[in-house]
Amino acid sequence: MRRPTLPSTPSWTLAFQEKVLGLLQAAVKADEADSGQFAMLKDRVLRQQGKPQVYGTQCPEQRGRQPIASADRGPEGAHRAL
Repeated sequence: MRRPTLPSTPSWTLAFQEKVLGLLQAAVKADEADSGQFAMLKDRVLRQQGKPQVYGTQCPEQRGRQPIASADRGPEGAHRAL
């Protein structure tokens, strides 16, 4: 089954992104959406809230597209489980 992907979200308001994030998380848990899409939106929302990323998917252009530090540097992948 081909899962739908999210469109680019720059014009979405933070409130709308937060609502979509909750719906997307439920869809990922039900195996109806891609977890990579969830990770990207989660990090985008966290950055807009001024918080550190969880997955490190958002790269600022002024840093040469290098990932921004994530919130948890614990065991590899442990913080990435939904």
